[in-house]
Amino acid sequence: MQRIVITGITMPHNWSADGKVIQLAIYTDKEEVYLVEHNRQARELLKHINRRVQVKGEKTERLDGKKYIGIQNYFILEEEPANAEIDPTS
Repeated sequence: MQRIVITGITMPHNWSADGKVIQLAIYTDKEEVYLVEHNRQARELLKHINRRVQVKGEKTERLDGKKYIGIQNYFILEEEPANAEIDPTS
């Protein structure tokens, strides 16, 4: 495992049978995708879908090439969703 800090946008990755998001992925500025491992921090981060975040954690890479991050802590960098419409009058 490798300790890393990444910046990106949280996006849903997996859903339950009743349509609830049960796993997130973080799409980084470097066009990498990290699947978020399940832990307490990941459950908290589920409240911040489509937000720009900075995440510190342990990186693992599986044999199939998928990258995972076990989150130790995170910071919300934007309060508005990343896909929110911009008001042209402001």
